[in-house]
Amino acid sequence: MKKLDFSIESIGRKLFISFIIASIFNIIFTEFNFNDKHFADHISLGKTLIIIITSFLVLMKYSKNKKYLKIEPFLMIGLTLMFLFVINTKYENFYFSLASILIMSFIVFKYYPKIDFKISDKKTKILYIIFGLLFISFISYTLILNYLRFLSTNFDFGIFSQVYYNMTKTGISYATSVRDYVTTQLHIHFSPILYLILPIYYIFPSPITLLVMQGVLVALGLIPLYKLCKHYKLNNFYTVIIGLIFIFHPSIIGGNMYYFHENNFLVPLILWLLYYIEKNNYKMTIVFAFLTCFVKEDAPIFVVIIGLYYMFFKDKRKIGLGLIFGGLIYFFTVILFLRHFGDGVMNYRYSFFIDEHDSLIKLVINVIKNPGYLLKVISDYERFVYLVYILVPLGLIPLSLKKKRQLILYIPLLIICLMSSHRHQYEISFYYGFGPTTLFFYLLIVNFKEIKKETRDKLLITGFSSALIFFASIYFLEFKNLSLYLNEKDKIVALNKAVNMIPEENSVKATTFLVPQLSQRKYVYEFGPSSMHKDLLTDYIVMDLRFKDLIVEDEFKDYEIIYNHPNIVRVYKREGAKT
Repeated sequence: MKKLDFSIESIGRKLFISFIIASIFNIIFTEFNFNDKHFADHISLGKTLIIIITSFLVLMKYSKNKKYLKIEPFLMIGLTLMFLFVINTKYENFYFSLASILIMSFIVFKYYPKIDFKISDKKTKILYIIFGLLFISFISYTLILNYLRFLSTNFDFGIFSQVYYNMTKTGISYATSVRDYVTTQLHIHFSPILYLILPIYYIFPSPITLLVMQGVLVALGLIPLYKLCKHYKLNNFYTVIIGLIFIFHPSIIGGNMYYFHENNFLVPLILWLLYYIEKNNYKMTIVFAFLTCFVKEDAPIFVVIIGLYYMFFKDKRKIGLGLIFGGLIYFFTVILFLRHFGDGVMNYRYSFFIDEHDSLIKLVINVIKNPGYLLKVISDYERFVYLVYILVPLGLIPLSLKKKRQLILYIPLLIICLMSSHRHQYEISFYYGFGPTTLFFYLLIVNFKEIKKETRDKLLITGFSSALIFFASIYFLEFKNLSLYLNEKDKIVALNKAVNMIPEENSVKATTFLVPQLSQRKYVYEFGPSSMHKDLLTDYIVMDLRFKDLIVEDEFKDYEIIYNHPNIVRVYKREGAKT
């Protein structure tokens, strides 16, 4: 009979594992929420002790087994992560998640073993395909069900849905739901990149197509991400973990939660741009530099900053200078276009630094003249939370700068997210973080091998654990969408009946959650208590009555009620309008 290991260290590890197993069991198989002090009243102490004692005895039996000793650290890390994941699915709180991550980091740094995992190239590629499919499936599942539940809004999904409808009819990105007149998306945000997926929308003309495509666009970033890992000679285990962090990263997932947007294109385009620069492929660098600029009027910032970064590399100085000058020329050309033919640049989003009619150049001057004020603006609580969501799942590795010039790649985060007075630009569930987060994935890859192996392994595993914990806290509830959809069937039937009463050729005003379903027409306007379209005459008006803050009590002159479902939806028809 083999001797057992009765050392305090061995016993302590096995008691910890046994306690975690019992805790997971109690959390999963008890209906009550753990964050209530009366939760313990519904837990059997006897069953808990039986699980702990039984688990402990089984583990002690193998305490001298070499195979068991190899997996024991992974049992501790894996079960701790599972416990923290489960409790975070039941309680969404930033500080709670942060405390969970601190606990997880302690366990990882204390017990993660020195070990090299071998994964073949073929398996790594297969895993990346699986990662992409899982990501697309989750995004599509979440957003399609929200759309079917009439929970997608006009800004910005209803707008893009109408834009693509009009592009299939006229080739021009007309929209009415964004202003009180017919305009084009190019006059609001200069985004010719939208035409890139128009052929797909033409084949499948539905708002749901955009919901699927937004997940596909971001998931395509896995391809250049994989290639960058290979370029920097990261082994397949590291490459797989980085891929997992990518699909669970709060910013990568969160950027999709506010539905389709042109910023979704930034993820694959920036990664491809970086990859081809690294490969000294001039032709493809030019192609992806232009494609990145085509995303939006502020997208050239990424091209210019990336050019500035590479200008300090001796062998890439020409590429860097080309990107700087090309990006600046494109940027100022588009700015002039928007000022003279469009709605102008949204300077009001930087109201902390400049007045609405000031130029962006004055913003730069003000920052240079008063850097203390810049620090004051970017150091508030909400921006701190945003930085934690972005950097912690990357194991904080982008902070371990290999070269000082890498600080240049932080500039887009500063300009686009942290300096803005528009709060959505520093909220994790919006698409503004796509570009900066993509640059941080590049910094993760570049700096990874510069860190001591033992430390970098632990940082990467801690980062992956953090991504999972944040996913559990913020996004896991989305899995309930199907049951919510099934429970709301009666409401959904009534809402569908209402929107289907409006002929495609007729104009309509509707409250925000109804615009996407009504967007497949030439004229649709958002309507609400403070809407700019309130006095605009349309053939129909559709009122969402589910939410008190959206209800407008007005009786509309020259309109008759043709459908009314109390507390759900009401449809008005103007006299003489086609039915």
